[in-house]
Amino acid sequence: MPACLVQGASRGIGLEFCMYLLRGVPNITVIATCRNPGGATDLRALQAKNPSNLHIIPLDVIDESSIKQAANEVKQHNGGGVDLLINCAGILHPSGRGETSLRDVSSQGLLTTFSTNAIGPLLVGKYFSPLLQKGTGAFGQHAQNKQTHAAVMANISAKVGSITDNGMYQVRSCSQQSVQCST
Repeated sequence: MPACLVQGASRGIGLEFCMYLLRGVPNITVIATCRNPGGATDLRALQAKNPSNLHIIPLDVIDESSIKQAANEVKQHNGGGVDLLINCAGILHPSGRGETSLRDVSSQGLLTTFSTNAIGPLLVGKYFSPLLQKGTGAFGQHAQNKQTHAAVMANISAKVGSITDNGMYQVRSCSQQSVQCST
């Protein structure tokens, strides 16, 4: 049974990935992570419809101990193998609005944005790489080449990561470019 971990699954593209995988991949196990599972009402509703295939685990990408704990929980629950890891948690800015002027930039906003968008995916990769190495090769290749690689890790970024085409000050752009360069 292939296993996919979606990091940042409470809403948006992460939740959509969960729905797509559950609908389109037979016998899949989806491990959905988010900062606050109790507040993830849409994700919990999806789990109610897929109780044996969707598991929700807390994971806060800006808290390294939370990432490590989530990796340990997945290892115990799923026998240690993950075939596909999708990193898609991200923020525009802690305030919910992007900076459009240098006057609006703050050190705390920069740190939180970089921690979430650039550092978090790298730490998730660090702690989940042993589980990815135990993957079955169920994603990213033709069935006849199943053992070419064990797993796939996909880091999702956004158009706002473009230097020339984002309409915002460069804080979000820099953090998105960092994650693009890291993989």
